[in-house]
Amino acid sequence: MRFTERQAVEAPLSCCKAIAQVIAEVIEDKRYWNQLESVANLLPQRPWTVTGAKRMARNNYCLSYLKEELGGVLRGTKSSLRFLEKCKQGRR
Repeated sequence: MRFTERQAVEAPLSCCKAIAQVIAEVIEDKRYWNQLESVANLLPQRPWTVTGAKRMARNNYCLSYLKEELGGVLRGTKSSLRFLEKCKQGRR
């Protein structure tokens, strides 16, 4: 099971729900899924193409969802500032 970085940042509980659903199907135990039943289902995202990935890097796509998330939580720390700078440069 794979999640995009954006899915993990914007919908962590929906990611957990997807995992819980697989667990429920494999071991026939809905205990975890039941706890997340009211959480929205994870929205699918198209796989990236090489061309699309290059375009996203040029346009600093990661900043569209990480800047607010990381900026508020880690503002001022050296590691977060370096990470955001790498995003701006397309070198994540």
